[in-house]
Amino acid sequence: MGRGSLRSQFLVPLIGTLVLVCALIATISWVFADTSARKNTRMRLQNIGELCRAAPFPLTESVLKQIREFSGIDLLIYDPDRKAWVGATDRALVNVRSERALVDPIVQGGGGNVGASKDMLFTVPLDGRVYDALATPMGPVPSRSEGRDAILVALVEASERQRAVQQAFWLPALTGICATVALAFLSASIASRMVSRLDRLERQVNRIAMGSYETAAIDGPHDAIFNLAVSVNKMSQQLERARDEVVRSERTRLITMIASGMAHQLRNSLGGAILLLQTFQRSHPRSAEKGVGDLDEIDMALNQMRLAEESIRRLMTMSQQGMVVKDRPMSISEVHDQLRSYLESLAEHHGVTLSFRGEPHNASHMIRSGESVVGALLNLIMNAIEAAGPGGTVTCTCCMEPVSSAGHDSSAQRICWEIRDSGPGPAPEIAATILEPFVTSKPEGVGLGLPTSARIAENLGGSLTWVREPNATVFRFRIEEKPV
Repeated sequence: MGRGSLRSQFLVPLIGTLVLVCALIATISWVFADTSARKNTRMRLQNIGELCRAAPFPLTESVLKQIREFSGIDLLIYDPDRKAWVGATDRALVNVRSERALVDPIVQGGGGNVGASKDMLFTVPLDGRVYDALATPMGPVPSRSEGRDAILVALVEASERQRAVQQAFWLPALTGICATVALAFLSASIASRMVSRLDRLERQVNRIAMGSYETAAIDGPHDAIFNLAVSVNKMSQQLERARDEVVRSERTRLITMIASGMAHQLRNSLGGAILLLQTFQRSHPRSAEKGVGDLDEIDMALNQMRLAEESIRRLMTMSQQGMVVKDRPMSISEVHDQLRSYLESLAEHHGVTLSFRGEPHNASHMIRSGESVVGALLNLIMNAIEAAGPGGTVTCTCCMEPVSSAGHDSSAQRICWEIRDSGPGPAPEIAATILEPFVTSKPEGVGLGLPTSARIAENLGGSLTWVREPNATVFRFRIEEKPV
């Protein structure tokens, strides 16, 4: 819909209605003014007629002329028996053509009964001008004592009544016209502002349709358009969240495809490599026994392969359609021992001091999903070692946390591992989205480690959170389990 057509939809009905109302007011004003003017003229002529009827002296021509001079009204007396005019103030008014124009309205109806025409105002053309006339019975003609009553006809020019009608008409007519013009300008101004606000909304909706979900500033009064703008902004925000959710879903689907495809290939390759190394160890027992307390090259290779197996386990955890990973219960001490065996050589290689802490009475506490917890913690501690760098420290602390009874099984227990490193923390540009897939600041990184650990925590009824403290970055991995 174009801008002009929208404005016309506002203005055409409104101005059309105003014009019709103005025309109706003008018509009513004209009818009222004409009726009022006729009523005033009739009363004026009636008063003159009553004055003449009550006069104690004969209405001679000189008397009628004097009445005409002070009243401005022409007076004619008609004798219906003789059908002649008597005592006319101006005989020039009565000629052959105008006589019938006067007589016919007087004697019309009632079989020539003059009383039927009393108080009836009629218009007659006389001597090239138009007059308003009123007939009044006057009694017998003075020259005769018998016969029908004479008729007094009072006349006044119709132009006087028309001027009175115009004076009474133009004031409301001009008021209506001025009001219509003022309302038209006011309506055009209001419509222009409304159309401008709607145009801004249209441009915003078009931007949303093109994929730009930026919210727009809202101005104007708190009306329906303001509420519509607020709704459009809310829709824009919801669409942006929906788009982000779709992107995350596509990333998750891609992760599922990668995990499903890589897990099978890596598992077969690692299985073959581990079998060959174990065969080599059996065939060279002296190499497997040297260096008591130290890991030789073969043990380190086997250790790294076990880390690769844990990575495959995490990928399989991220895959919703992948193979079901079998898990086994482990105690907290076993979890720490396995993590220590995997990571001591890595920490030593990076020059990082690695330590595990926990309350002694919780060391034997069993965890149903022990291997999954090891895989999640393994990834978090490896990231912490890389972040701490040479000379840094990494501490993994385990503790039991109280569980709120609201919405939780009373027999459930919450276990929290706090991984604290002395590194500089995540880069500011990825800090808000660090737990999302494919978000990483490492040039060689993929960005799947933290999302995998977060998924494991959620599957175990817990969560993965992080916070930047002074001189330290802290990740908290929580799970919630029933006792084994």
